[in-house]
Amino acid sequence: LTHVFCISNHAPFCRSIGAGHSHNSPMLRHSAVSEVGGSDKEVDILQLFPMAFMFFCLLVFAQPLLKCIDLASDADVVYWFGSWPATITMLPLLFIVASYFINLRSMASSKAGFFLAVVGSSLVLLVLGERLSSSAGDLARKLLSFECRAFPGSSGIEAALTDARRFREQCEAEMDGRAFVIQDCMGYASALQEHVRDWNYLRSLEEEQRCSGWCEYSQPLWSFGVSLGDRCSYVVGAAMESRIDRNASQLLEWSLIIIAFCSIGLALCLPGIRNAGLDW
Repeated sequence: LTHVFCISNHAPFCRSIGAGHSHNSPMLRHSAVSEVGGSDKEVDILQLFPMAFMFFCLLVFAQPLLKCIDLASDADVVYWFGSWPATITMLPLLFIVASYFINLRSMASSKAGFFLAVVGSSLVLLVLGERLSSSAGDLARKLLSFECRAFPGSSGIEAALTDARRFREQCEAEMDGRAFVIQDCMGYASALQEHVRDWNYLRSLEEEQRCSGWCEYSQPLWSFGVSLGDRCSYVVGAAMESRIDRNASQLLEWSLIIIAFCSIGLALCLPGIRNAGLDW
């Protein structure tokens, strides 16, 4: 009742009463007084924190998340590393949204919400960047060397390419000497079902990267006009070494920077947070 009276009437003796309350008082912990239209209202400023903190995290992680999406949707990454980069990319967004509901439930800032959104998301980026960088570097070394046929993934593509050449040779008699690409042959759709993943990948490399063959350069099968190009294993290895490895390393660096800045900021702000009566 004293608290309500003080707010409503601005009684002079409230100063002496307020001095007796600690900063952890449930009534004074989140309260601020503002005048709107001549009447006084008690405003809980910390109710704005959950939404503000969520937008802050989305702003901080926007650039690395866009880079994650670019990496996860890259054709070379999808073929060689599968869908796990795309799955991991979703985790920071889930952590940030979950932290919003945690902070909303506590009606203020909470340690669990902060560490989940900031530290948890940074660790996800760190793991994704480290694994992609390491895997891309190792794959690039193999594809750019004489080890092209020495590991299962590459030898499987070479075998699929050999089957595609055989299919083309069978198709030549039907074309009467006309120039053609393998997808023009009758029966290509049924033959594709046995090698859909490898043939589609090789076709995209021929059409987009202007390379042909795999471990050795050979006549293009899916496109016209590719002459004296590079073997596709070299093109993929160069992409892994430059684009994929570089972007993954940037993710790793970004996550370390975020963790470092948040650690420094938390160390500087923690005394003030505790003095404000927050449970940290």
